[in-house]
Amino acid sequence: MRAELVMTLSLVGTACATIPPPPVTGYRHVYVAEQHGEERAHETQVEVLDALHAQGVTLEVGVEWLPREAQPALDRWVGGEISEEDLAEAVGWKKAWGAEMAGYLLVFRWAREHGVPMVGLNAPVGLARRFARGGRAGLDEADVARMPPLDTANEAQHAWFCAWMQELMGDHGDKDKHGADGAHKPKEAPPETDEEATFQCEGVPPRYYLAQVLRDEAMAQAAAERMEAMDGGTFVVLAGLGHIVFGLGIPERVRALTGEPYLTVAPEYIDPDEPAERDGRPWIHARWPD
Repeated sequence: MRAELVMTLSLVGTACATIPPPPVTGYRHVYVAEQHGEERAHETQVEVLDALHAQGVTLEVGVEWLPREAQPALDRWVGGEISEEDLAEAVGWKKAWGAEMAGYLLVFRWAREHGVPMVGLNAPVGLARRFARGGRAGLDEADVARMPPLDTANEAQHAWFCAWMQELMGDHGDKDKHGADGAHKPKEAPPETDEEATFQCEGVPPRYYLAQVLRDEAMAQAAAERMEAMDGGTFVVLAGLGHIVFGLGIPERVRALTGEPYLTVAPEYIDPDEPAERDGRPWIHARWPD
């Protein structure tokens, strides 16, 4: 079943209103969130890509699922040089992400069919895990050189991430799925650095948050660089909810780097008539039928 999009939009300084789906043009960067492993999320992502493509917008698609190092293989995939059977091995899927690939193939196939570049955005495989477990002291020189600058002082992101992780840990017994390298599974340790001490959340080790921020910063930097290299058009980022909701992960960081406004699209499992709080940020909710 294709995802049915019932769109509500909120722009800074405007009231929320139901609008015809989907008014996604006019933005240099658009974010379509997913719950990892949820095929309907990828159907929604394709719906948004279809809408942009139908309007003649020049597109590139950045994905959380793969690191920058996968770029040569992604280019070969879009160019028709890699078969679907060989795709997972060519991009290093098992090591980089590890989740069942079936749902994600909807996006891969769409990009190839339409000749739209796909871009690996994430940090190098294993970097977030090593940083989460040992902090900066646990990184070798090569890892230190690949570390993006980290802005850990966003109080709104602190509060949201703390509540989110406490809920996840309560539901799943301190287990979280976030790719194959387990960046959200560090050994608990007391704060050791000023960087770690910026995040205080009962029951959640600071390095969980630092690993999240590392990914946010790495992906934002990669997205901003690709936007700068594009000749206009829209850069669409496909990533997990935790990196997109309320703009607190990747979107606001890219806006700070580029000065460009953005739009976010995210699933919302609520009654279509129930109002939702949107925090005054550019936001479209995609509500999926049962």
